[in-house]
Amino acid sequence: MKNNFMSNTDQLSIKGRDKLISELGYWPDFCDAKICELFFRRGTDAELELSLTLQYIDMELNRELLVKIVLHGVLTMRFDELTIDNVIDKLSISDSLVVEIEAAIGLFGHCKCKAIDIDVIASKPFTGQR
Repeated sequence: MKNNFMSNTDQLSIKGRDKLISELGYWPDFCDAKICELFFRRGTDAELELSLTLQYIDMELNRELLVKIVLHGVLTMRFDELTIDNVIDKLSISDSLVVEIEAAIGLFGHCKCKAIDIDVIASKPFTGQR
C-alpha cells in the first residue's frame, strides 16, 4: 500500500532508504509483504542483529521487490505467532527506531534497535505469481 506522506521515515537515518524510494516512488508500509527469511544473530561485538527479507508487490506499478531489512544493535524485541506463512499488514518505524510489525498472518511484534539498513535485493515486473 502506498504511503504518500512517507510517514516519519523521511526524518530517519536509514541506510538504503533512498534506493527503495527510487524503486517505488514512495516509502511503503509493506502491506501484504511476505516474510521470506527471518535471521537473528549475535555479532562478534556481542550486539544482536535481526534481518528480515520481504517479498513486496506493488500491483499498481506492476513491480515485485525482494527487500532486506537489517536491524543493528537490537536493544529489545518481542515477536509472537511465527508460522509457516507470515504476511505483514503494516511495518512502521518510529523516531526512536522502534520497528513494529502488524500481521495479516503470522508473525507480529516490535523491536528497538540502534540502526537500520535496507537493501533492494531484486526488482522485477510482477508476473502474477508469488
